[in-house]
Amino acid sequence: MKNLSIHILAFAISMAICGACSNDSDENVSTQNVKVLTGINADIYGTDAAITRASNTTEKEPIYVGRQVFVGGDKIVMTSFQRTDNPISDFTYNDIRWKKGGNEGETEGGWNRDNDDSENNEKKIYWSDAENYHTVVGYSIPQKMHTENWSKTAEESVNNYEGQLTLSDNQVIYDSKENLTKDDVVLTYSKEIKSDATGIATIYFQHALSCLTVDVNIQGFAATPGMGAEEKDNASRVKDLIILKQPYKYMWKQTSDSVEIRANDDLKADIKAFTNNADGEGSGNGRRFYFHALAVPGSRDAITIKFQVSYPDPLKPTTTITNTYKATAQNVNFQAGKRTTIKINLNHENEKITVGAIYDDWVFKDTPDQGNLDKNSTYLASTEMSNIRLHDEKGLTIDDATWLYMDGENIKDIYGNDGTKDKPYTISTANQLLAFAYEVNEGGMSFIDKYVRLDASIHMQPTTSSNNVEWIGIGTQEQPFEGNFDGGLRDISYLKGKSLFGNISTNAIVEGLSLSRMIGTTDGGSIACVNNGTVYGCMVKGNVSGTTNAGGICATNNGTIMACAHIGDVTTTNETDTKAGGMAGENNENGTILASYFAGNLTASTTSPQCYFNSDIYHSTSEEEQKWAKPTIDMIMQAFVNDLNSEITDSRTEQNLRKYQFIYQPSEYPSLVSQQKNVE
Repeated sequence: MKNLSIHILAFAISMAICGACSNDSDENVSTQNVKVLTGINADIYGTDAAITRASNTTEKEPIYVGRQVFVGGDKIVMTSFQRTDNPISDFTYNDIRWKKGGNEGETEGGWNRDNDDSENNEKKIYWSDAENYHTVVGYSIPQKMHTENWSKTAEESVNNYEGQLTLSDNQVIYDSKENLTKDDVVLTYSKEIKSDATGIATIYFQHALSCLTVDVNIQGFAATPGMGAEEKDNASRVKDLIILKQPYKYMWKQTSDSVEIRANDDLKADIKAFTNNADGEGSGNGRRFYFHALAVPGSRDAITIKFQVSYPDPLKPTTTITNTYKATAQNVNFQAGKRTTIKINLNHENEKITVGAIYDDWVFKDTPDQGNLDKNSTYLASTEMSNIRLHDEKGLTIDDATWLYMDGENIKDIYGNDGTKDKPYTISTANQLLAFAYEVNEGGMSFIDKYVRLDASIHMQPTTSSNNVEWIGIGTQEQPFEGNFDGGLRDISYLKGKSLFGNISTNAIVEGLSLSRMIGTTDGGSIACVNNGTVYGCMVKGNVSGTTNAGGICATNNGTIMACAHIGDVTTTNETDTKAGGMAGENNENGTILASYFAGNLTASTTSPQCYFNSDIYHSTSEEEQKWAKPTIDMIMQAFVNDLNSEITDSRTEQNLRKYQFIYQPSEYPSLVSQQKNVE
């Protein structure tokens, strides 16, 4: 390739004027399209979720674990920068360093090339053209991270990076927010980077580690004689919570924006978690203590958590008793850039630990504080309309509302949201979800042009054995749901009865839903009975059945199902003239199924997986369906994740949808994450 002659001020906002470029392989790089990367914008995923919660008087500030934003002094190393398709060596760059301007700790100030790396930073970065996507790979180490905690190693001419959580006397100790920030490495791996007209590229980073929250509920723990119900727990405290024997070393292979446990590494250390509120939250019978830590991504067969509880001696209230407790959670998975919450319910009547593989936003915090408003029901006692209030009831105020109420001419939820895209109606309890269903089915609200967001994981009933509550479904044939519903990939568990949505209209979007530990639906779908709109980025774990048609996602699909997964069986109850599908029982002429997978068995007169499926479980004899067949060993590999994500990218861009992607989990089926950004 001939030398490029370029006249440009360093980092100036302009296009490069270049001399002629010759062919490189089959590529002809136009002189009119070659550009200089003049600057970058950098942001961190997981910090812009809708997380504001309010009581009747005050707002609750979310807990940020690690870095919320980049600040002055932060550094970024672009380990690789090249065109995505048919990269050209002359326009491929490695180890380019940037530094965040402004004073240390301040968010003001742009990014500039780092003078500490003079050799590479003498180079301007030239884009091979101005139109194609570019692949960016990079990392950012916190300013105060010890240098020995991050190193580059060479393996078969490929640079890998090794890191570790900070040890202190062979223990990881998080006793402040600063400790958490210090270990919070963020990574970027994107094949979809373009510059704007000025040559500035926007690059998003993801938290490389997992966020772990332990929620200890000591409801009814210390019943001191002579104290009222609202007082009995006020003197109790939970402290010194330690997650025992966890891996603390990890590796980044530059093939994703997450790290993994270092291969053949059995080194482990105890992790002491941080709490920002030693006195706990709530009062009386609802006091809870939240602890936070960072964890190396990966699955664990079991994790043991040790903590101390101090409480007044029932016989001598002035004397404090301190006991140490251990709780073991089975089959826990940690995902990079997501939060795993482990719930420990400790009381003398029913001492137990409840563990859910719930992957929330990095800054997510469930159980919003609604003050004295008695609306935070954990489970559905029944689905009778008498349990909720509709927005158009006369004289309804915020103090009376179950979920929505009339505020002058506007309909608002009890958190002050008006259903716009910036302030979606927020659902945080089982009763609010029920109110939502009745607002659609009988309250005259289609939610057209409105936005609804699930803001907490919800148990429909306590356990699979407590299965007496039959769900009614959201939307009917006469009154379909016509709005935008964002599940935030939070979990709705123990669903029984009808599909979560009865009828989704043509222009509606239902996305980011996670259904787990399903007791079973009866009308043929999990997410929806009838889908005429878009079901996107949803994951379902549990069996589905229907009378005539049954599918892992919906019974009848006339719209689009994309980036969805169903792990469980699909069965029809009639012996003749029935249809069962991995995604839809009946996928009609206008129905589209893209970038999805199914792992289970199909039982009906007519069956079809309709998507990638586990051929070790469902044995198809159709030659046409063999293109989707994958044995278990293939479905748990990174290559399968890559195939799914490639299909998502091609489809969602056309529809301007939020960016969901599947992520690799060692020895498990791919899981879904959302990068919380709309496609530009």
